[in-house]
Amino acid sequence: MTIHISWSAQHHDVIQARYPGNWTWEEVWQAKLIGDAMVEQVPWPCGMLIVLDDPMRIPPGVLTNGAQIMDCMHPRMRHVVLVSDNLLVRNLVRLLAGVFPTMPFTLSMVPTIDQAVLQLRNAGFYSARKPELAVVSAAAVAGDSSTYVRA
Repeated sequence: MTIHISWSAQHHDVIQARYPGNWTWEEVWQAKLIGDAMVEQVPWPCGMLIVLDDPMRIPPGVLTNGAQIMDCMHPRMRHVVLVSDNLLVRNLVRLLAGVFPTMPFTLSMVPTIDQAVLQLRNAGFYSARKPELAVVSAAAVAGDSSTYVRA
């Protein structure tokens, strides 16, 4: 599998998934199963940081697969941050967020890993104090026009 998935911090509350330039939807589904198993290892809510190394290389079927993945996110996955500065990816994220007006997690997109970490920190992750088991509030990510919060 070319997608690398691991805990992003020692506190085991943020999963980082790194997508290389050449990945498949089959690998995404495998990574999702691994991520779900990781979330099951801890009793608290988790966040996810997804890094697209080459945002120009997205396999066909992004809307179908993306919608299916969002529809079956782990119930304790509370905040997903996609790292990319690609306009096409941003529009796809907006489209998927619009398809799921009641998604139980916060979905956002930022151009750098540093901004993603900051956003997750502001949401209470990367901390020995675990976030509450609740949907992350819009206030946690206020001011970012690329954040899609559904309560």
